[in-house]
Amino acid sequence: MAPPTAPADCILASGLVKLGDLLRSILFAVAAGAALSFVPRAAFVLGVPARWFAAAATLAGAQLAAAALFRLRARTVLPLPSATGEGRGEGSSTPPSLCVIVPCKGAPPPFEECIRSLLEQDYPGRIEWRFVIADAGDPARPALERLCAAEPRAKLIISGAEPKRSSAKALSLLAGVDAVGTAEILLFADADAVVAPDWAARMAAALDDRTALATAVSLPRVASLSAAVRLAWLAFGTAWFEPMGLAAGHSMALRRADFDRWGVKELWQHSVSDDLALCYLAAEHGRVRLVPGATPEAREAPGPGSGPPGALVSQSSRWLTLFRFYRPDVWWLGLAATLIKLCALSETFRWPGHWTLPAVILGGDAAATLIVLWGLRGARGARSGADALLAAAASPLLYPLYAAGFVVSAFWREIVWSGWTYALDGPAAVKGSAAAGRSRRLRAARLLAAALGGAAFGLAYRDGPWWWL
Repeated sequence: MAPPTAPADCILASGLVKLGDLLRSILFAVAAGAALSFVPRAAFVLGVPARWFAAAATLAGAQLAAAALFRLRARTVLPLPSATGEGRGEGSSTPPSLCVIVPCKGAPPPFEECIRSLLEQDYPGRIEWRFVIADAGDPARPALERLCAAEPRAKLIISGAEPKRSSAKALSLLAGVDAVGTAEILLFADADAVVAPDWAARMAAALDDRTALATAVSLPRVASLSAAVRLAWLAFGTAWFEPMGLAAGHSMALRRADFDRWGVKELWQHSVSDDLALCYLAAEHGRVRLVPGATPEAREAPGPGSGPPGALVSQSSRWLTLFRFYRPDVWWLGLAATLIKLCALSETFRWPGHWTLPAVILGGDAAATLIVLWGLRGARGARSGADALLAAAASPLLYPLYAAGFVVSAFWREIVWSGWTYALDGPAAVKGSAAAGRSRRLRAARLLAAALGGAAFGLAYRDGPWWWL
């Protein structure tokens, strides 16, 4: 079901979410605690871990199959646009014109390197750039003005937009689109990644007759443990992007005619997520295609946010909260897979010396990570063999990361992103504010619900009859 875009739908979604928010949190916590306690106990009564081995092997096999299919797709070589417009069809003599739209905020040390890589594109057709900042006092302004002065086709846009019903990034993207001339293809990119000279050409080449939206995922260098975990996290999910029709806001490309015809402007005016919201529309008109050859290299580590300590936990919690509202099917599948794996791993402590389950689960995840990263060899954002091995070794740390993210996303509907707090009442019902506060009463209620779920899990293991019977 597509997210509602009309104001009436937004009001209805807001009311329904608020009405059932507390009840859903309590039911989720109690049901999760009951399920987590019942299934391991049933396996213990049977006296064999065969069921957990079958579940673990199924999940590991699915992840390895997705990684292998991704590697096969990564080998596909797309014909890049030529100066003669070859491949565009009859009557076309030039490649499609492009406009790269980049929302910017702040100017960390690698900022100019990232912007220069976007400006140094080897594209045979007409290309222009729109860099957007929300505030005239943004630290990125001096560098952007200097770089734009050296490139006549680049312009700096100061939107002055204040996010109240959508995200600051979505409003910046819309301001950039409004400043576009006659470009046939819109390319959206983040300002914290370095791209290859053929990045724009590869993204444009992916928009064939079957593809409605092209996307690429930025991968970081491994300079620390958190970077290794983040690389494992991105590699783990990258294999599922195309099969599930997902897009990453790191890099996206679509035709300008489709942008207008689908009503993307109206959608983004009521959305906090630009990429997940766009996936709905793209899936109705074609496929979402991942472009491995256009993979950028992320240069900025995730910043601190709300929720539990740790930047990675904050970032994963934010993304999982967005998935809960925009792609609940993916959220529930991820939750189920995480619970099954955690329960299977817990059986290791009940069967001392039995290492089959952790070998299958952890080994399958590590192998899938290596397959995906090695399949990206040759791309600008491809990681070295050492980085791939470090990410595979760090993949077991994804389990506590996912667990914390799912807990936060299940009981909170607020996210903090780039200094703004967004309260989600539905996929198209967003309230933005500069304050980082939350409703203390609602937070206390959800923490109580989480405590009830934990009690259900813990009491189920006591001796004697099950407490709910």
